Amino acid sequence: MTRRQAFTANRRSAKQRGIAWNLTYEEWVAIWDASGNWNRRGRGRDRYCMARKGDSGPYETGNVYVCTNLENCRDFRRAFSEWQNEVVRIGQLARTMSSRGWTFVKERKQKPYQVQLGRKYIGRFSTQAEAEAAFRAAIQTREEARVA
Repeated sequence: MTRRQAFTANRRSAKQRGIAWNLTYEEWVAIWDASGNWNRRGRGRDRYCMARKGDSGPYETGNVYVCTNLENCRDFRRAFSEWQNEVVRIGQLARTMSSRGWTFVKERKQKPYQVQLGRKYIGRFSTQAEAEAAFRAAIQTREEARVA
């Protein structure tokens, strides 16, 4: 895969997930070149990817960095833990994060955000904020059921 193809694939993936992409091809190449990890990018825990700080905000200069997929996953879990505003033990967090959360289905014009918690279908929503709220509510309901 050429760099141009990889850039296009990354940009397309961000769009499908409903994440803004504000990087030009030249900025994207400069970030990868500065990291020195272009030849080690790809899938797998020890391979490298471009991640967003705190797993939030758009892909843009100053908000992205290159790290291993494992580090990116840990950063996401850290951000998720802070988002829950409580201390979460690793075992509980691993169970909670086994879900897919919300996904953006671009073929659907109305209610393109689909929410799923594990294998349980929660529903479709018009906005990302509605989908995230439904996902949070589903997690809270599941955790309350576990405690009871």
